[in-house]
Amino acid sequence: MRHKIFIRKKDQTLYKGKMVNMPVKEEAIKEKSLELFDDDDPCIIHQSYVMKHFAQTLASLFETENSDTIQLKEHKHTLNFLDYNDDDITISLKR
Repeated sequence: MRHKIFIRKKDQTLYKGKMVNMPVKEEAIKEKSLELFDDDDPCIIHQSYVMKHFAQTLASLFETENSDTIQLKEHKHTLNFLDYNDDDITISLKR
């Protein structure tokens, strides 16, 4: 997952970097680790796997939408792991 993304709110860049390092809710990592590994206190290996899973979810969304930019408000349920909840958030893929 070498793709870089930009997470913006209007003209302000909130995050710029690799998908696997995007801001994610700690609770989301724990919940997914519990679901995948039955581990409610995930080690670094499980945390890394979960982050890759979340990055793949986002990458798949870009593919499904056939676009390099998506609006968070249109995909709140799918992207509920992101540490953002504002409707003005856009996520752009840099290839």
